[in-house]
Amino acid sequence: MEEIDFAKESTEKLLSRLEYLLSQAVPKNKDRIMSARNAGDFSDGSEYDLAKREQYEIHCEIALLREQLQKRGYTDV
Repeated sequence: MEEIDFAKESTEKLLSRLEYLLSQAVPKNKDRIMSARNAGDFSDGSEYDLAKREQYEIHCEIALLREQLQKRGYTDV
């Protein structure tokens, strides 16, 4: 019976999620913020507020993933 390395598998998932956030979620969020900013209506500002909230959540998740990966010995994250 083949052994499954769950630590390696979960580390790969963390790395994959981090790569997705950095390469796709952050740029998409920046575009959303710029679109809302360019719309210029900050009196309502719901789109801008949502985009800024999403930015906060993305960066919190990135920090958490980096912390978890560093605990596993990855220093280049």
